[in-house]
Amino acid sequence: MPDSSVLLDLVVVLVASILVLAPSRRLRIPPAVGFLITGVAIGPGALGLVHEPRHVEVLAEVGVSVLLFVIGLEFSLARLREIGRAFLIAGPLQVLGTVAVVGAVVLLRPVSPAPNAAVFAGMLVALSSTAMVLPLILERGELHAPQGRLLLGILLFQDFALVPMLIVTPALAGKAALAAGPSVLAGVAAAGATFLAARYLMPRLVNAVFRSGVRELYAMMAIAVCLGASLATKSLGLSAALGAFLAGILVSESEYAHQVIAEVLPFRDLFGSLFFISIGMLLQARELGGILPQVGGWVLLVVVVKSLVAALVVRGLGFPARIAAITGISLAQVGEFSFVLASVGKTNGLISGPQEQQFLAVAVLSLAMTPFLVRLAGWAGRPSADRLPGGQGAEATIPQTAEQASTPAAEQAIGPGALRGHAAARSEPERSGHVIIVGFGVNGRNLARVLRETGIPYVVLEINPVLVRRARREGHFVRQGDAARRSALDACGLRRAAVVVLAISDTAATRVAVSITRRDNPGAHLIARTLLVAEVAELKRLGADEVIPEEFETSIAIFTRVLRRFHVPGNIVRIQESALREEAYGFLRGRDVTGGLRESISRMIEGALTDTFLIEPDSPAVGQSLSRLDLRGRTGALAIAVVREGKHHLSPDAGFELSAGDVLVLVGDHAALEAAFALLSPPATSPEGHGASRGAGTGPER
Repeated sequence: MPDSSVLLDLVVVLVASILVLAPSRRLRIPPAVGFLITGVAIGPGALGLVHEPRHVEVLAEVGVSVLLFVIGLEFSLARLREIGRAFLIAGPLQVLGTVAVVGAVVLLRPVSPAPNAAVFAGMLVALSSTAMVLPLILERGELHAPQGRLLLGILLFQDFALVPMLIVTPALAGKAALAAGPSVLAGVAAAGATFLAARYLMPRLVNAVFRSGVRELYAMMAIAVCLGASLATKSLGLSAALGAFLAGILVSESEYAHQVIAEVLPFRDLFGSLFFISIGMLLQARELGGILPQVGGWVLLVVVVKSLVAALVVRGLGFPARIAAITGISLAQVGEFSFVLASVGKTNGLISGPQEQQFLAVAVLSLAMTPFLVRLAGWAGRPSADRLPGGQGAEATIPQTAEQASTPAAEQAIGPGALRGHAAARSEPERSGHVIIVGFGVNGRNLARVLRETGIPYVVLEINPVLVRRARREGHFVRQGDAARRSALDACGLRRAAVVVLAISDTAATRVAVSITRRDNPGAHLIARTLLVAEVAELKRLGADEVIPEEFETSIAIFTRVLRRFHVPGNIVRIQESALREEAYGFLRGRDVTGGLRESISRMIEGALTDTFLIEPDSPAVGQSLSRLDLRGRTGALAIAVVREGKHHLSPDAGFELSAGDVLVLVGDHAALEAAFALLSPPATSPEGHGASRGAGTGPER
């Protein structure tokens, strides 16, 4: 019967996880919150539908192992470079600051535990929920905004910090230092073995499996590596989750790591739901009645402390109060991996059974509050005063670094280097007719370089201190500040600007900046960038002259390349592009293209077209006459003209000999032109590779 009991408990958990998805989606509750509530309801502490707690622990262990395995797969130096400052500075400061503050609060209690237990309590609270926060940030479209990058870096560091926390926990157990020595040494040995295996062994194993072509082996290998590493580290006295994380890093070194992620993602979603349900089942709901006041107090303390610590860290890095508030409140919950740490702490005697239940209650409640905390963060970070006519009461003082404090105001505005052709423009107040570039990311940087080369005056407004210093090093006019604040835009000469370009990814800040700009400088030409087409109408309503959604521009680039691949003439491609733009992106919202235009494109693809082809030096056509090349007989395409050194040779005779640099004007249907391009291309060039050698189509044959 034990086997049937395990099967029964597993079926109950799976059915419960299925039943909770639809209601949670309808009520707009994140599935993870629904899983937590369901776990509390069906667990041994409530309805008791799952009878054996040991089964719950196994499910939780497998679930967290798979989650950590996927995190290890996505952990790479390349990702660190993108969010390096948030990971290397903000993350450690947030974790250490939270541990210190929470530990101090615990020690100040009338009945205070030992200092090592207080430190462990701080470690439990320091971690936040990657699985809860990141999907919510993605849903709000803020992942690439400053707060999104900060959150990603801090959360990634927290996930990484779990590993040393798991190793250090036995040393905090109040035993002799030597008692934790074997575990620490085992951790060091595991780290060394990880490096060697990541460099030499594991990538070869993964590559061999994928090169075998046996698809069934892919998922089997990934799960076997994940659970096998978990078992190995557990046998060494370490956490199973640590082994899964290390295994993920090992596999990430393989050239097929992205395929491993694709194979494991369904298992991550499955076991992730089991993990959250299992966490809820660990909570003894019947025992909460007597400790609800204490739980409520601890939840309030955790939310306040974590919000303040993270906000102060972000503020200390030079970001404005708005970004600090959003980041701090978003990180205010207890993370899912704190449950793993709590289990290890209970095993080592750092917390008792009742204390674990109290912690579980605090953690589950804080996780359930996360969606509302993220919404609160968005509200707290919204500069509402700037939306009111003349409202300036909520202006945030732009933080100054030590470098800025010693720099004159005019130099802060324009940077240490003088703009070419505008060396005298270092006096900020008199600049007029200039361009304000909000954001020094890829788009803003490219625009600034073009304006500098063409001698057009401009000012860059950037919120990130690192990018501000980079812009100054490159000699750009730059001021640090938040575009959602009128004071920052005024410092850039907003009322005298000719053009304002909002090249940032923060949707909320873009909306506010559009409103401020249109109100304070109605004559400025306002160009706004946004990620989604859905934002276009709102930004236009607020006063933007042009809105460029990246989603739309990407689709334009794709369809133009597809049409050119079928040799649709360039003028028709441009007509189609203009039609889409004039319809205010109606095509992307589901409207159909005009039937006549669609039919004409279809006829052109099927009928005769003209296109041009540049003869490269290593083309097999060099030195051959048209008769010997026999394009018409071999491909069906006809050469109607040759352009050589700017001179047109119409209807060349059969003896015309081709040279490198000649441009052939060809006529034929799509298949004939493709065959001609393949024949004329150098041997190592694929048909897709001749795009750089071809001119634009000249139109259908008349």
